[in-house]
Amino acid sequence: MRKMSVDIEEIATKLINALEKNPELRQRMQKIILRDYTKKDEPELLKTIYAMLQELKALRIDMNKRFEAMDKRFEAMDKRFEAMDKRFEQLIAELHQHIEESAKRFEAIDKRFEALNKRLDNQHGMLEKLDRKMTELHSFLGGSLESLVRSLVFKILYEKGYENAQIRQNVTFIDEARKVHPDSTYVEVDLFCENPLVVVEVTGILKDLKKIEIFKRKVQFLREKYPNSPLGMLAFVTTEIKEDIIPRAVTELKKIQAELITKAEVQKRVKELGLD
Repeated sequence: MRKMSVDIEEIATKLINALEKNPELRQRMQKIILRDYTKKDEPELLKTIYAMLQELKALRIDMNKRFEAMDKRFEAMDKRFEAMDKRFEQLIAELHQHIEESAKRFEAIDKRFEALNKRLDNQHGMLEKLDRKMTELHSFLGGSLESLVRSLVFKILYEKGYENAQIRQNVTFIDEARKVHPDSTYVEVDLFCENPLVVVEVTGILKDLKKIEIFKRKVQFLREKYPNSPLGMLAFVTTEIKEDIIPRAVTELKKIQAELITKAEVQKRVKELGLD
């Protein structure tokens, strides 16, 4: 029903425009309307035509208002789209700015990492030098201490009646079952003698009981390897030990009939025995 109304409005609008622009069409339209009317019907006819024209005029005014309203709605939509375009442009600009700022920040971070890597490289070089110095010092102290301990052990064994004891330094054994070291089959012993059984560990500063636990496993391994060897001497020698772990260290070593000896005690014994 609404579609027919729209069609009639369009036809009426086109008809009015055509009548206003074409005088010949107006005359033809007048003849058609007047064809079925007599003279006496003329007043009534004029009223009818006037009413039709007023209705058409009102219809045209209403349509103009509708088109104006539609134009305003389209203008409002255009403004909204313009605002959206501006907002999108603003968001894109902010996004580009954020990306640029992030890129600059990442560049700054990269530079800081580069500087840090250089510092670490320098520190690594210094640590390597320090490690070499400590290795040299440990080798010097350990080597001289091992020699003193070897002389002391030889003297003690001699007094026990083992005049021909073969005491060897830095002996390596193969532990296939990895009872001593879970990640290695090699077992190194600083001082070793098979008959009688002598196992001596010489180390630097002792800060915890880890080395003592390894030494206990070494002694167990060698006792199983040489079950018929009489026990000569089991000792853990250190250049320095933290005072708070001395009681626990002594207790753990007693479990395997071993003793804890410091460098000072070695030097004292060596002097007492006249081996210095």
